[in-house]
Amino acid sequence: MMSRKEEPEVYLNVKEGELEVEYFDIFPTRNELAYHKYLMYGPIPSIFLRNPIITEGCPLNLKYHATLRHIHIKKVYIDLNSPLNIMTRMLNNWIMRRKLNPREDINRGLNNFTGRIKGMYVFVGNFTYVIDFMIVEDISSIIDLRLSQVVLGKPFVKTSNMNPPERVVSIKVNGVTDDAILVYIFPHSLTHHATAWFDHFLRNSINTFEQMVKMFLGKYFPPSMVTELKNEITNFRQRPDESLFEAWERYKLSIDRCPNHNMLPVTQIDTFYKGLTSRHRDTINAAAGRTFMKRRPEECYDLIKNMTAHHNDWDTSAQRSESLIRSFCNI
Repeated sequence: MMSRKEEPEVYLNVKEGELEVEYFDIFPTRNELAYHKYLMYGPIPSIFLRNPIITEGCPLNLKYHATLRHIHIKKVYIDLNSPLNIMTRMLNNWIMRRKLNPREDINRGLNNFTGRIKGMYVFVGNFTYVIDFMIVEDISSIIDLRLSQVVLGKPFVKTSNMNPPERVVSIKVNGVTDDAILVYIFPHSLTHHATAWFDHFLRNSINTFEQMVKMFLGKYFPPSMVTELKNEITNFRQRPDESLFEAWERYKLSIDRCPNHNMLPVTQIDTFYKGLTSRHRDTINAAAGRTFMKRRPEECYDLIKNMTAHHNDWDTSAQRSESLIRSFCNI
């Protein structure tokens, strides 16, 4: 397993006499991408990029090697139809550790907003997998909520489920086991203190994904913390001034914070439902045709998800009913 302490060099395989390859010294904007669109029709150079290069004389300006048209080998994606620059976590962590700033424009202020997207499909080599971050400019104009869940101001990695997701284990590389792929991918999802913690391990000291998970949970989720977090889940109660949406988001966050809670889906739904106020229990049960607790956990989850997605309508309706009851009682 490759340790990220290593700093491999950049290898450029462009033969003499071929069309000169043009690189961007900054994260390109939509106009710059349109201007360089002709690159789409030129030959694709064979470039194996291990690390980005810092522009000479400007340590805050990242020279961004990119091949337009498709995902560059494990490194970068540029979409001509939107000002999107998507990187792997490894490259993003490389930038963050060196405190490189996003592009700045004296007339527009900060030009590239650093944000995160969860569930972005990326093509690498001959297979597709999903990565969970990007660097984005003008976020409101390019996010499609039907395709990607926006995760802003939150960690890159969510620990709600430490079991390997299906999309990860579906990655197939000839001669490489699923476990080896997971061992390689997992460290790239770490940030901040977790990155420093992992970098202290000697190369090849972690050989299985089970060992990786056990060490990570032992470091960041000791038994005392797990007990405290599990109590927070099992003792969940909706606050009097809390909407159904707010209660659901808070409950999900409690579960996300405790990756080894070992609660079955049916128990999670039951705990949430019983922790709601009687008004919201009645609202959910009515929406389920008075059969909420008789439904399968997946159906219950989908119902709550749908109701909280339209929480303004549900809460307004419930508040209107409550207001009518209060008015009637005051007559």
